Amino acid sequence: MLFLKSKRSIGAYSSREVPRDVLEKALDAANYAPSARGAHPVRWLVISSTERREKLLQEMLPYYEKATDVTSH
Repeated sequence: MLFLKSKRSIGAYSSREVPRDVLEKALDAANYAPSARGAHPVRWLVISSTERREKLLQEMLPYYEKATDVTSH
């Protein structure tokens, strides 16, 4: 879990698939992050299909652009 303790920015991402056991460990660790009143109202959805990720991006982009437009004023 050393990677969680070292903060750094990533300028580029790899297209390599994350092994399932590594992903499960990361999501398990994220469940221990603080939340409001300890409620932990978080659900994880892992989308491994490139086509589905692209479709989700296209669906969500208008909402993101609207939200950033509103907050930039």
